[in-house]
Amino acid sequence: MEESPVEILTLDDENKDNNNQNNDGDDKVVGVEETAESGPSLAADGAAPEAPHSSSSVVEDSTRTDIPRDSPPPDYTSSGESKDVQEAPVNGPNTDDSSSSREMVASTDNFWLEGNYKKVVSKIEDGVKLCEDLSQMMQERAEIENLYAKKLKAWNKKWNQTFSKELEYGTVQQSLLKGLSESDEVADMHLAVCGKISEVSSQVLKWKADTYHRGIIGIKEAKKAEERFSKAQKPWAKKYSDTIRGKQNYHTACQMLDSLKAQEEQLKAAVDTTTQEQLTKIQNRVKRAEQDRETSLEFYKETLRDIEGYNGKYKGDMTYEYDKWETFEGKRKEFVIEKMKQFQECIDFSQFDSRIEKVYSKMSEVYGEANAVDDVEFFRNKFGPNMPFINITFIEYSPEVHTANQAKHKEQSKPNEKKSNQKPKENSRVCVAI
Repeated sequence: MEESPVEILTLDDENKDNNNQNNDGDDKVVGVEETAESGPSLAADGAAPEAPHSSSSVVEDSTRTDIPRDSPPPDYTSSGESKDVQEAPVNGPNTDDSSSSREMVASTDNFWLEGNYKKVVSKIEDGVKLCEDLSQMMQERAEIENLYAKKLKAWNKKWNQTFSKELEYGTVQQSLLKGLSESDEVADMHLAVCGKISEVSSQVLKWKADTYHRGIIGIKEAKKAEERFSKAQKPWAKKYSDTIRGKQNYHTACQMLDSLKAQEEQLKAAVDTTTQEQLTKIQNRVKRAEQDRETSLEFYKETLRDIEGYNGKYKGDMTYEYDKWETFEGKRKEFVIEKMKQFQECIDFSQFDSRIEKVYSKMSEVYGEANAVDDVEFFRNKFGPNMPFINITFIEYSPEVHTANQAKHKEQSKPNEKKSNQKPKENSRVCVAI
């Protein structure tokens, strides 16, 4: 199957500048003659020749836009041979292949276009940030576990002190104090989780430091990949630039020829006012414009043949560099997945199932030992009506006993007098109360 020449997609001119038809005739003749004399010859070794310098290249068109450098490259087959570039005409009433108003549409983010490999290279630098984010995410969870453990221990200490006082008593008091040990056990579990997560987080940062190396400007791995891609693409980009220049010159030459032919027809139609000299002059200009168009066309085709011949090597070189990056990126992905699984294992509390079961089984047993009947009976016996009853009896006066009781009373009152004579300390609660 024959391969058609690769066409570089650009925006075709839709509106031509009619003012070019009114330019001075003599100036146009001189321009065309100079073009015919200075037209380039094709290189014998197949390299892209220099673009012809014709007066047609300076024809002004108020509706023309610069042709973009990021037009799409040819579509490649698996064997490295080129195929025709697919053209997508803009929806409109006129989509015939011969229509000059058709607009070529192609994706500008195609990998094969000049400079578009930079999106691939940027993922290397993104890998550094992603490692830092993954480590920070884990570390924040570790801090949450650590903070929860600290709060549990503080909670345990507070209520241990509260229930150790004699506000509560008996089996209920003992059950409350023993039950608080649950918070210590759970806090220890969360501290263990915190330690495991911190270890995984540190492994992520270590892998990042071993894999990515920061240079004076940016990441060294990204800079090397950038240089390799640029080296692989540079020859193709030069040839692609030649095709763009060739197309511009050819289309401009065609525009000039159409303009001159229109002038020739106008002169032929105005028989009464047209002289033979004017007709001869315009016909010479048309002839030279045709020669200029043929020269531009040949240069354009030569640039297309040149880039077609290089497409296979270009595809191979760029694919080779991409495969190297893909291997590097694949290793990063595998590492991230591994650490994600380890993180999940760290925070999975099923690892403490047997331990948790023992803690709450013991707590249930301790609370089950509390007995309200025994407690109230204990209080009844120690502080209630089950205490020995005091019988009040008559006691005869005895001076010796009376004196002894007074001395004993004085001895007991001396410590209280000393305390009352002491000055209260500054800022003490007693001083504030007074």
